[in-house]
Amino acid sequence: MSNTARSGSAAAARDELFDALADTRRRTVLRLVRDRTPQGIGKDDLALRFAAVTADKRLATVTDDDHHRALVALHHRHLPRLTDAGLLEETDNGLLRVADRRMIDDLGAVVTRSDREPTDAGIADAVSEAPADGR
Repeated sequence: MSNTARSGSAAAARDELFDALADTRRRTVLRLVRDRTPQGIGKDDLALRFAAVTADKRLATVTDDDHHRALVALHHRHLPRLTDAGLLEETDNGLLRVADRRMIDDLGAVVTRSDREPTDAGIADAVSEAPADGR
């Protein structure tokens, strides 16, 4: 493989990572899963927690409708992007977990909950420090 092809694939992997991390909700999903890795978290439990965080509610006050909307959003939008970027993986028993804990730890400032979302420059710095193959 030529250097151009390798740098192109590295750039594509970096772009996919940027795309996955660009959405605040996907960073929230990543944080929720990371907090339950290495054991993993079921999609139903993740959806409940995701609904609570995004609606700024306590777990006990999340409605069935909130939960269902979160489950649909996870299934159709967020989980595919995060798994395609190599950030999440699904175990044989259907649990979700972080695919590469070291990379997620390197991206810590991007996925850590804070009062202020990281700037695009903060995301760029964290991603550029991650391994070039996206893992």
